[in-house]
Amino acid sequence: MQTKLDDWNSRKQKASRLLASINFLKRCRDHNIIPNCVRLAPRKDIVGSASILETASRKLLIKLVAGHRTEYQRLNIQIQNETEEIREILSEIDWRQCINILNTRAHNKFNNCKVIQIKKKFEKLAQNTNRHLSNVATLNDTPDTSQNVTVIYLSKQNLYKQTIEVLNKGLILQQHREKSLTKEFSRRLSRS
Repeated sequence: MQTKLDDWNSRKQKASRLLASINFLKRCRDHNIIPNCVRLAPRKDIVGSASILETASRKLLIKLVAGHRTEYQRLNIQIQNETEEIREILSEIDWRQCINILNTRAHNKFNNCKVIQIKKKFEKLAQNTNRHLSNVATLNDTPDTSQNVTVIYLSKQNLYKQTIEVLNKGLILQQHREKSLTKEFSRRLSRS
């Protein structure tokens, strides 16, 4: 009986680690950050290898997420089967106490992994790729609010100063353009 409980506990812990890992990998995927586990280093002597290997790294990340999800589902099926076996053996009181203890352990394991993987690892990766701290533009000229709106530029391409100035105009640029198009349309109508 102790062996079954240990196996059950170990599978629940592993499922918790996998779930935290899936969340971390999905966050990396969503923010276009390639984690070290799938990053392929480009060769400096081959022109264009960086973009090819970055694309390959992104595809590897997608495959890794899919593999982790499959493993997580397989583990959950095993956990459910073992849960039913153990439930038949234990009394109701022992069963509730056992399930509470093991669920608490699994939940704590998930929280610990989440703190390590999502917060520490993700923040370190984001800082290493300079996506959080660089290329930040402030939009000052919004007519509706007196607050500054911060935009984080996630592309790897550097922007020219003129492009940043145009982007800083934000929605006001669009509104002025629409007004000028309306005036131009009115002039054309009056001429015809």
